[in-house]
Amino acid sequence: MLQVLMAFILVISASHYYTGILMNPIESNERLQDNEVFRMVKVRKENMKYKITGEFRLKKGEFFYVVEDGHDELIPATKKKVEPSFPNWSKFEMEIHIPKEKLPNNGTLILYFFEENNENQRIHTLPIILERS
Repeated sequence: MLQVLMAFILVISASHYYTGILMNPIESNERLQDNEVFRMVKVRKENMKYKITGEFRLKKGEFFYVVEDGHDELIPATKKKVEPSFPNWSKFEMEIHIPKEKLPNNGTLILYFFEENNENQRIHTLPIILERS
């Protein structure tokens, strides 16, 4: 029985890491997220500002981000220029401010990092939950 319980805990732990969602965000205001282009992404909320740090490895010298609540874009798709670093990882730091009046009363605030391919389609998208209400 103990082995079954341990296996279950391992599966739950692995699945929450893979989806990039911290199961208990109340315990900490930091979240660690990864994909093949962005890794070690952490978010720290201070007042209505979100400080985001992490690493990227980009072939092109740009990535994009958008913030939405599942229905509306609170920050439209925004391009961020950086030095290409592929195959090496490079650090980044940025800050996002969302006015209190724009925050949803009931919902989840999500930041998406992504690249665009030659057809301007989103690729390597990394969703990061900023806040749940």
